[in-house]
Amino acid sequence: MEARSISAIKSLQFIHDNAEDYAIKKAHRVYLDQYRRVVRAQQMAAAERRGIKSVAAQEREAYTSDAYELVLRNLETAIIDEEKASWKMEAAKMEVEVWRSMNANHRTMRDNSSVPTEET
Repeated sequence: MEARSISAIKSLQFIHDNAEDYAIKKAHRVYLDQYRRVVRAQQMAAAERRGIKSVAAQEREAYTSDAYELVLRNLETAIIDEEKASWKMEAAKMEVEVWRSMNANHRTMRDNSSVPTEET
């Protein structure tokens, strides 16, 4: 792979262009993770109103509720979306690092080839 085949500018532009999308996806995942607790509490309260007094039984009812299952499915999707965006950003960062390394190597090779060697 040649340094010319990697575009640091395009990689940096990708990071710039996609930063907000990544932030939104991460915020959505964090929101759903927190909202999962809200749904659990709401479902436990509903179980208590139905006469279930044991906290363990209320928790079981909450975890098996349709509302809790729905938030888990949405959380799963949010995690997948966030991870995809995160790894795309990471790949762009890695491309910049590879570009830097390749250019540094190229400069070193160029500089070494122009230095006269001492003959013994």
